[in-house]
Amino acid sequence: RNPEARAMPAVLDAEDWRRVRALNLALNQRIRPRDDIDIYGVSDHWADGRADGIGDCEDYIIAKKLALLATGRWRADQLLYAVVRSWRRGYHAVLILRTDRGDFVLDNLRDSILSWEDSDYDFVIRQSAAEPMRWVTVTGAAAPVVAGAPDGGPMQVAAVGR
Repeated sequence: RNPEARAMPAVLDAEDWRRVRALNLALNQRIRPRDDIDIYGVSDHWADGRADGIGDCEDYIIAKKLALLATGRWRADQLLYAVVRSWRRGYHAVLILRTDRGDFVLDNLRDSILSWEDSDYDFVIRQSAAEPMRWVTVTGAAAPVVAGAPDGGPMQVAAVGR
């Protein structure tokens, strides 16, 4: 049995949707985009946010996940980090909100929130809903070369469906 199937999506109502959209927009406007190489001197660094309000895609998704968890409305297994690939930008990180109405993409490159099917991304890997320190490949996609997990530890990747 697939342990990913046991993770229950959130029941999404109109008020939840309004709050998620407002939070996504506020953080997209508050954080100014800057590459990790310019901030940290390395090409990829996952951090939980910066007081100076600058960051790259990973900083946005970490800030969004922490803010949504702080509301007490969402669980960690409903808010998953994902690495996607875009024909325009290459590899990029987004936050997936798993709900009873589908999975939605919170992205710093657009203020609107789209379902994962409606995004123009190819999903490569995502955080496991069942084991958050583990990453899983998304069926039908090849995993990129990744130096390590966001916590700095080794990346564990297994193949599962979306």
